[in-house]
Amino acid sequence: EKEINKIVKEINEREIVTAKKENRIPANFEKMYPHAIRHTFCSRCYQKGIDVKTTQKLMGHSSISITLDYYTHLGGMQYSDAVSRFGFMDD
Repeated sequence: EKEINKIVKEINEREIVTAKKENRIPANFEKMYPHAIRHTFCSRCYQKGIDVKTTQKLMGHSSISITLDYYTHLGGMQYSDAVSRFGFMDD
């Protein structure tokens, strides 16, 4: 976490200098927590069609329900795509 936030700090410092040169407000990256990367990885596995048991093993989860219930986040596009396959309208 320290190393990631050190990089974020460096990016923000460079952005301040660049923004000043370009006469604009600097964009600010927020602190990054390594655990968030696990959630992203798990969701990307789902999006790429990697089966849940393989993802569970890659994540090191003892239970498939942990992988599905806590780490795999359904994006809006996947939901919309699934709904459209059945021809339903989302209310």
